[in-house]
Amino acid sequence: MSVFENKSSPFPGLRPYRSSESNIFFGREREVEDSLNILQQYKLVTITGDSGSGKTSLIDAGLIPKIQKGFSGQQGKEWSICKFRPGISPIENLSNSLTEKGGLYLGGKAKTTDYENYKKILENKLELGLVEIYKNSEIFEKRNLLIIIDQIEDLFKFKKLFDFDATLDDNLLFNIIYRTSRYKETPIYFIIAIDNEFISKLNSYDRFTELLNYTQYSIPNITPNTIQEIINNTFHKRNVQLSTEIIENLGESLKENPSYLPRVQFLFKGIYNHYAQEIKEKINYLDIEKINEVGGFKNIFNHEIQVFNKSLNDYEKKLFEQIVRSMASGDEVSVKIFYQKIDYIKTYSDSNLPDITEFIKKYKNAFGDSLDIFKSKMRGLNPNDQKILNPDDIITLKYNLFDNWKEFNDWIEEEKKFFSAYEENYDKAIKYPQESLLTSTSLQLALSWLNDSQINENWAKKYDLDFNKTVEYIKESERVHLEELKKQEEVRKNIEFTKKRFRKYRIGGAIAIIFALFIIGWERHLEVREQEAFGLEMDRKRFLAIKEKEKIEALNKDILNLRERESINSLQRAADQRVKLDLIEEQLLSQSKLISLQEENRMQSKILEDKLIRIKEDSIRANLLIDLAKEKSEFASNSERFINLKDSLSALLYTLNNTTVNDYDLPLLEEITISSIDLYKRIKTLGLQLNRGFEDDNLRQIGVNLIAKLNGEYHYANIRKQNLVSQNKMPLLALNISSSGKIATGGKSRKLYCSENNISSGITPLIEIADFKSPINTIEFLSEDLISVGLENSSIWIIEINSGRKERVFHRKNWKPGKILKEKAIKLAELTSIFQREYFSGFGFLRYLKDSKALFGSLEKSLVKLDMIKISKREKDYFSNIDLKSLSSEEFITSMVNSKKSNVLYVATNKGNIIIFDADTNKEIKLNNISLNLNNETAIDIEFYEDTVLIGTKEGSVFLYKYLNNNLLKYAGSKRANYSKVKDLLYDKDNVYVISRNGAIVIIPVSNFINNTNFNDTKTPVSIMFGEGNHGNAIESFKYNNKKYFITADEKGNLVFWDLNLENTFEEIKRLYSKKFKKKLIG
Repeated sequence: MSVFENKSSPFPGLRPYRSSESNIFFGREREVEDSLNILQQYKLVTITGDSGSGKTSLIDAGLIPKIQKGFSGQQGKEWSICKFRPGISPIENLSNSLTEKGGLYLGGKAKTTDYENYKKILENKLELGLVEIYKNSEIFEKRNLLIIIDQIEDLFKFKKLFDFDATLDDNLLFNIIYRTSRYKETPIYFIIAIDNEFISKLNSYDRFTELLNYTQYSIPNITPNTIQEIINNTFHKRNVQLSTEIIENLGESLKENPSYLPRVQFLFKGIYNHYAQEIKEKINYLDIEKINEVGGFKNIFNHEIQVFNKSLNDYEKKLFEQIVRSMASGDEVSVKIFYQKIDYIKTYSDSNLPDITEFIKKYKNAFGDSLDIFKSKMRGLNPNDQKILNPDDIITLKYNLFDNWKEFNDWIEEEKKFFSAYEENYDKAIKYPQESLLTSTSLQLALSWLNDSQINENWAKKYDLDFNKTVEYIKESERVHLEELKKQEEVRKNIEFTKKRFRKYRIGGAIAIIFALFIIGWERHLEVREQEAFGLEMDRKRFLAIKEKEKIEALNKDILNLRERESINSLQRAADQRVKLDLIEEQLLSQSKLISLQEENRMQSKILEDKLIRIKEDSIRANLLIDLAKEKSEFASNSERFINLKDSLSALLYTLNNTTVNDYDLPLLEEITISSIDLYKRIKTLGLQLNRGFEDDNLRQIGVNLIAKLNGEYHYANIRKQNLVSQNKMPLLALNISSSGKIATGGKSRKLYCSENNISSGITPLIEIADFKSPINTIEFLSEDLISVGLENSSIWIIEINSGRKERVFHRKNWKPGKILKEKAIKLAELTSIFQREYFSGFGFLRYLKDSKALFGSLEKSLVKLDMIKISKREKDYFSNIDLKSLSSEEFITSMVNSKKSNVLYVATNKGNIIIFDADTNKEIKLNNISLNLNNETAIDIEFYEDTVLIGTKEGSVFLYKYLNNNLLKYAGSKRANYSKVKDLLYDKDNVYVISRNGAIVIIPVSNFINNTNFNDTKTPVSIMFGEGNHGNAIESFKYNNKKYFITADEKGNLVFWDLNLENTFEEIKRLYSKKFKKKLIG
């Protein structure tokens, strides 16, 4: 019996969570909030992710329940929700979703005529049709309307059933979404979900692409922390605990391939059914070996599908094979997408609808939505609820689960071969008679294909080729081939007849041959006479040689007789000698026996001694094994304690986050502080004993939040003494530190703040030294008293720090955001929109090359070079514009950094490429994603540190490279910080510090990059959150009093310095505790 059969379980297995299961949908709270924030701001959110990554579950069990509980929309907190998937009839299915369940009626009951009316309005009013329908409905000005379009990739997946290149229905759907979401007067909202594989198809819809730029939400992968949260809320309640190794392995696998999520759900369902159906008193601890008992992880589906297949009878097995074969395609274009209409399956399998329906329900009962069914036009009953499937219903395989099943792969490979043969012969058929017919081997192969039991006209209907024409061509080739064989047989018979006629003339020819032989024989006779004379002479010489040999043999015989007589005398003497030797040998034998007995006695003593040694060694080994067993037992016990202690952190953090800084919560804050210090001490001790990383997201966040609340603030960034520009309230975008430790920052407030003195004088608040008419994007120190700034309005200024005197040294006339792009790019609107919303306007980066005394600025697609020597001499031609030739028409600069070892700039672009620009020669080298090992990620930030270069990506990863002498980069390793855009990076010899758009500072040990193939050598990255609604824009570091501090500029305008050393953090907590509660902690 399979452990995966349906039982009560918090895990749905191979199907999405439903709205009714929101109470058991764990680990996606942040994603729900982020998606709803986008929806609330733009009335549209486009959720993207890999197949199986949880998009539908997020919508059904996360977003819908949250919206229904009173999410605020334009028309208040009341909602009507219409959900559909476009399938192959997008407009009809939209019309049906508006009709179904009476969503546009206050009473929830639609009219029978509504479907046709809605469809007609959408077709006539086009992009304003939905607005028209809403305004004429009962819910107008009473409820918000939410349209959910799940699996919108349907429009692109099923090319043979819906050709989006040949119809306008898809264009109409996207135009409706665009125009309606931009229509401010109506509270109509959209949630769309699409598979990552098909996002590029959306580029065909120009207006929608504009919306996608700021409404896209890429669903993050499930992390080990999320898995732990799910386990805490499910297995732990049933006294089942999974090892850290399992959790970490699952997390790594999901990071590698997010589409593994359904397999994880399937695995968890199996574990739950096997181990958690009954609550046991003792904790059931599961390790990798026990997990393998229910099928492992990556092969779990393979194991269960084999069990399922073996349980089928012969008819069901054949039907299963025919269903899968019918969905498979040998066409390389659609080989990875498996789908088919029920009507085709019925014809191809020569079965009936009741049998097909019964089998599909049997399969879905075991494996859920891995076999998905949907209607061509989604009206009436859900196909899963139908007694008999409709011939027009469509089935498709989901989640890529069959990859490791041998039978499936065999069927697919065979299908590829069948199609290849079909296509090859069809191509020849349509060219006939210009090209020849099949012959010999090619004909035999074609006939073998045609005569296969799987090949028939019904099979061929899934391909757009002419089966009858192909068959006729093969049959014609066979007919001509048989005729040719017949002709060859006739020729053979004619040859035989000719041979018989030739025999009649053979006798006459023989006489002539005899005469010729006589002449030849006479000549031979003369030659023989000469050879006989020569032979007689040779016989005479041979006789003389024999006589000579006989003489020699007689002499040898006499010599032998003499030797024999001498030998007899020698034998007599030898006999006497033998008697003497026998006596000596007997004496020696007695001595040998004595020696042998002595040796045997010595050997027995040695064997006894060896046995005693082995007994002693076995005793020592047994004691060692006992000690090892005790050590292992203690290690396992400590590991369990370690896990439990780390698990308790999440509850403590939750309590801390919900604790106010008011006086009535002070006793609770005191208790939390004591518990936190104690937990840290115990976790650290056990971590060091177990040689395991004890730093943890929750522990870091507890430390930061405790310092904030012990200072009377809710967030660390709000602590006044930590904020060096408390007078500023607008986003800080730029941050830089001079070599002596002067700090400078600026941003949206248009004010430049700077330290009065070097850091050796202390960490002091910054003062305002200059203001401008445009926001500050970038800052670069030229010396300890000179600083340059790049502004949003495309100007560059130089400021004297001590006096505050400023001078504009560059300004591009008539410049507007996107101007350079508009002059050169193809997709103007799209690029300008991306540039302004995702990146920045004006100068993005300034970099000073000390050796050449040149300041470089990046402005969209070009570089501006300022010669500082000429500026100091007041010469006019001090600047030049450099167009990067390596940039494509749609490519622009998103980050720039300079090498400290040579006059070289490294430029990142919006296409994920890196351009190495030699400032001395103006030569460029372009490195693309492949050469950088970026694996389809987009490089948007680049940083240079001595011999190390870091690249941050839009997708949230960090790539580490070693600098080579030829200015090129050697890939060293990569790690994902999270699934949010990297804003800035910082590096030291131990860690990489990542500022992300989602509001986190992520700390990744450098060893993780170098040893990222060996899990045991890596440490888990930890993160700290800035606080609700806030994120960092820049990060730098400095040293003061032998301590390393980090300083961040954030979106709320704070310039905060941090001590990120965990030990120092808890020492500060102890100090603040003593100060606040007038008590001293013991121990």
